[in-house]
Amino acid sequence: MLYRVVRPFRQGSAVRRPGQIVELEFAQAARFRAMGLIGNVPRERAVTRPPERAVVPDPPRKKRAPRKKPPEVPVEDPEVGGDGSE
Repeated sequence: MLYRVVRPFRQGSAVRRPGQIVELEFAQAARFRAMGLIGNVPRERAVTRPPERAVVPDPPRKKRAPRKKPPEVPVEDPEVGGDGSE
């Protein structure tokens, strides 16, 4: 989009002077406008902004299977026979 320079500033190697019309991306222009460096351009010189795109949500995450637990080992009782068998 086109913007009019309000206060002088450097953009790369070029110095932008008040009254100049510069073309900037919307995000960069928003930062410069917040600092008071640029302003809007009359409607007849401005370029229309492209329509905003719809935001697509992230796909849902796949559910993971629970971890397998190791099989339980029978507790050996020395009074019964040492190995748990009778």
